[in-house]
Amino acid sequence: MNEPKTITFKCPWCKNTCAFKDVNAGKSARCTSCQNHFVIPASDGVKAKKIKPEPLESDGDVISGFYPAVLKKSWPIIFSKSNTAGLVFVVVLIVAKFIVWRFNFNFSFPVEATGKTIVIPIFIGKTIGTSAYALIFWYYMEIIYATAFGIDNFPEANLGLLVAIVCKIVKTLYLVFVSMIVAQLPTLTAMLILHVTGTDAPVVLVALAAIGCLIFPMLILMAAISQDLVSVLRIDLAIRAILKVLPKYCLAALITVAVGIAAVLSKNFQPKLVLDAPLLNPLFLIANILTAIAGTYAARALGLLYKHHGGQMPW
Repeated sequence: MNEPKTITFKCPWCKNTCAFKDVNAGKSARCTSCQNHFVIPASDGVKAKKIKPEPLESDGDVISGFYPAVLKKSWPIIFSKSNTAGLVFVVVLIVAKFIVWRFNFNFSFPVEATGKTIVIPIFIGKTIGTSAYALIFWYYMEIIYATAFGIDNFPEANLGLLVAIVCKIVKTLYLVFVSMIVAQLPTLTAMLILHVTGTDAPVVLVALAAIGCLIFPMLILMAAISQDLVSVLRIDLAIRAILKVLPKYCLAALITVAVGIAAVLSKNFQPKLVLDAPLLNPLFLIANILTAIAGTYAARALGLLYKHHGGQMPW
């Protein structure tokens, strides 16, 4: 009679080493470290499949303590030793983006037949910088998901092979871009109507744009939890969810919008300032790093909103 063999693998949630007898392959199990569920793989080296946790429930699907969790408990968790690797990952990406963004080139070659010169721009810096931004945002969404289901440790930044990295970049860029368009659809519609009618109403546009900025974080939360490419199109569900938990959502949304504004205002590396104002580039870099770290705080705030009020979300 063959003795059962032991299957050893990493927990897909926290990367803790787990071991089960092969007779349990295909069954669901719980990690002894993070307490999350997964499906036991068939053999060593095969990645265990995550089992999406059910929303935590308490007192009618609401868990108390949202404000202290966001305002008091988040920063100690973010700067805990267990989350150092995650912070380093974000900082490395933001520094790379900061340095390379301005390094774009033009490739010129003359055309003898016409006597003209064709100039082809090569956006190396912006391509790398945009990819770094996408990976940072992907990681923020991973933090949202982990926090939503009670995991305080930042997820491991497991990017995988080149194809997997490209897929993460493309998917994240799609989610962010479409979320922005959907959130600002009323603003864009109003701009078109005002342009056609020749009307000037800046107050209306500013108000609609502000509302769109507040809707955007909910669309990102929906995408992070559902991991569905179509979820960001459901602005109706986003608005219903916002109205269900309006006061607490406003806190999480304002944190997210503030981080977004800071990210827009913090400049990239400016070659012309090397001689003119040598201290400005380091200051801009510090601003970029602080903004990136603040992004993890905004991600936790959105994740905590779902953790404490996921049962009230209509999606």
